[in-house]
Amino acid sequence: LTVLLALAVLLTLFSDSMPTTSKHTSVLVVFLTVTLGMAALVVIFTIFIIRLFHQPEHEKAPKWMHSLARKFLQLKCRSGRINQLDHLYQSQISENDKPKDGRVCLESSEPFAPYSNKELAEFFDYFLFGVFTVLYILVLLCFPIVLSTST
Repeated sequence: LTVLLALAVLLTLFSDSMPTTSKHTSVLVVFLTVTLGMAALVVIFTIFIIRLFHQPEHEKAPKWMHSLARKFLQLKCRSGRINQLDHLYQSQISENDKPKDGRVCLESSEPFAPYSNKELAEFFDYFLFGVFTVLYILVLLCFPIVLSTST
C-alpha cells in the first residue's frame, strides 16, 4: 500500500512538472500510470488472499477456486514438476506412495479432496505472483517500443 501511495505521489509530481501545452502525454507518465494501475490490482488481490487465508475452516471457498487450483496443479503434476503444495502433504504419504487425503495426479481416477482455505490462499499467492511478474515484464519490454515509435 505504501508503494501504491508513493507511485501516486510520483505521478502527481510528474504531471505538475509537465507543460500544459504539451501535445502528447509523456511516455514516463504513461509507464507510471500503468505501474500504478498494476499496483492497485496487486493490493486488491492481496486483500483477497489475506481474507481467504484467515477465513475459518468451516467456511469453504467457492467451487470455482477449487477447480482453478486443481486445474493448474494437475498441469504441474502431469508435466512432472513437483506440486507446490506437496511439502504440506509429505507427512500424509502412505506405504503405497499415494496421499491419504485423496489428492492424486490427473492420470489416476481417484477423486480430489477439497483444498483448505490456507492451501487455496497459498496457490493464489503463487499464481498471481507469476501473472503479475509476466505482465510487468511485458510492460517493460513494450516500453522501449512505444518510446521509439513516439519520436
